[in-house]
Amino acid sequence: PELVDSTRLGFGLSGRFDIGPAIQATAGLRYSTAREDGGAESDSITYRADITLAEPRGELGFGLSLTPTEDGTQIGVNLSRSLDLPGGSLGGQIGVTLTSDESQVLTGGLDYTLDLPLGEIAASFDHSVATDAGQTGDVTTSLSLLASTALTPDISASLNAGYARYEEAGSDVVTSIADLGATVSYAFAPDWSLSAGASYILRDPSDAEAAAAQSLFLTVTRSFDMRR
Repeated sequence: PELVDSTRLGFGLSGRFDIGPAIQATAGLRYSTAREDGGAESDSITYRADITLAEPRGELGFGLSLTPTEDGTQIGVNLSRSLDLPGGSLGGQIGVTLTSDESQVLTGGLDYTLDLPLGEIAASFDHSVATDAGQTGDVTTSLSLLASTALTPDISASLNAGYARYEEAGSDVVTSIADLGATVSYAFAPDWSLSAGASYILRDPSDAEAAAAQSLFLTVTRSFDMRR
């Protein structure tokens, strides 16, 4: 498939307000730009507000987002619930998005984490509508699995697998992406770690031939603890 270079930039600003001992409100905005070689530049701004109620076993939340576009305003509302379980956690959300062309898209997600003696297993499902520039109105359905464990006090390993389906707004193009990866990390000093891994990605767009890529990586990470 033909490769197209693109440049994307985004930043956000948000504020948190404590309404009561168990009620918290958050308001913010996110601005993004997108530009492809040989194409026009686009930008987008999304306003979002959330209210969260803390309960003994988790949280209950409500969210509202507004994304103005040239064709209208994309509006999203969602209700979320999280639960602390004896051996992990469970979270879910359900909502609806009214796109700029007045289509209604049911959205939702589910996250589950199982705590293990030396690691964890996590599974996630998400069905959402994008708001960033160049992707506003695109519908994404994704599923991911992650398993991690400590091999020794300083060495850990993880395996991940995922699948995503992207539906471009205003077109019939659908792209499926599957990925598989493995990583081993070694903390050789209090603030230093070394990670090595491999990944495999398969991309299958409906308007072009499928393509696969394999990669190996080696990274060194240094963390900093900033204290006042």
